Amino acid sequence: MTDIRWNQLPEYPQREQEQSEDCMRLTLTCPTSVLDRHTSEPLPVVAFIHGGALMIGSGDRHYYDPTAFCTTALTNSRPIIFASINYHLGALGFLHCPEAASLMPPNNGLYDQILAFEWIQIYITGFAGNPDNLTAIGQSAGAASLSLHSSRFRRKPLYRKAIRFSGSTTVLVTMTPEEHQKEFLFQAGRLGVEVRGRSMEDVAREVIDAPIDAIRSLEYCGAPCSPSELIAEADWATMRHARSTLKDPETLLAIYNISEDDEDDVALEKICRVVTDIGYYGAVISSLLGVAASLKTYNYHVLFDIGNPFSTLLQKGRFATHTWDVVSLFGAYDDQLPQDVRQGIFEWRRAILAYCNTGEIPCDVWRPMFRSALVFRKGGTERLRQEHLTNTEPERALEFAEQEGGEYGPDLLWEDVIRFFLKTGNPRYSHEVAEIMREYGRDPST
Repeated sequence: MTDIRWNQLPEYPQREQEQSEDCMRLTLTCPTSVLDRHTSEPLPVVAFIHGGALMIGSGDRHYYDPTAFCTTALTNSRPIIFASINYHLGALGFLHCPEAASLMPPNNGLYDQILAFEWIQIYITGFAGNPDNLTAIGQSAGAASLSLHSSRFRRKPLYRKAIRFSGSTTVLVTMTPEEHQKEFLFQAGRLGVEVRGRSMEDVAREVIDAPIDAIRSLEYCGAPCSPSELIAEADWATMRHARSTLKDPETLLAIYNISEDDEDDVALEKICRVVTDIGYYGAVISSLLGVAASLKTYNYHVLFDIGNPFSTLLQKGRFATHTWDVVSLFGAYDDQLPQDVRQGIFEWRRAILAYCNTGEIPCDVWRPMFRSALVFRKGGTERLRQEHLTNTEPERALEFAEQEGGEYGPDLLWEDVIRFFLKTGNPRYSHEVAEIMREYGRDPST
């Protein structure tokens, strides 16, 4: 499977899943005592939103199998109910026609997630779950989704606690209604739907009636719409402030020791560190700063630094690759783990389970003036204070960003430096792909 190769995980027998528009499925993993009605008190609930850029994936992929995670909870006398959320992806979840919004509204996939949380709140008690002790876990696009859900005021919260792994609204940007309309027309053309001289309602109806396999084949339809009812702010999760060039690019190169003399693989590894530090670490710091003024919300900065022992593109065990954090947490590959990483991964699992149960974690609350972090390494855990975090590559990169663009410096680095570098392989939407390919003299239809 493509996503297994991307995530550098071993091939494994798959749970066969038919693709279907009827995909709003919630998979529950419960202790057998729940089914036997032997549970004396309601159990904590963990709800998981999978990643995949809002375009691919499933919460029922083998590498998300929560059996080991739930078994550890049971062994430690802290059993949980685990709920895996599936939602509409790609065109089915996010293709939107603003000029025919009653037929093709925005953000369907995000509303699917909200509906899943609301279902859990109402019905999980029937499975001995406690809706007042619900922890949401999101990975990659799932984490970006939780960033959105957590930012919206609700009289009754969807969940009480949230854990976001390897994802933020920085790396999964939104599209404006104007961009969505342009994307809709582009995708309609790919379906062979004539758009000239017709009302958008007629075009939208023909797109809706297109064969489902043709709709699934549409690429890069995975962007939320802003502003919209769900995302009211016009510049929420966008990079509209980033429209200039670096004044001092040599400093950024020096932070990561990037030289024109580097071999290609060495240079690429250093560039990947820049991408990670700005797109992930920097996004976390920005989020922490954004909620720091709240006295009712406690936020913790946790770093996962246990190298992926199955890496194929990178040296095995050297880097904690994307998705490996949540995969190691859930434990689908426990039987294949090297001995030297087991202690760190099992401590990681026990700590997250403790947080899901009680909200406790062996880490100081993050404050702007007293920054701290808890890092998990293969040999165990380490608490980092502000003096330990100062002068690290990620912090130096953020300082550089502030010097370049003030408050909007990280936006500048991400959009006009990092995404510019990634753009030909990581476009935001399909009509952008076509424009890039034409720019480089290639046929967009190939």
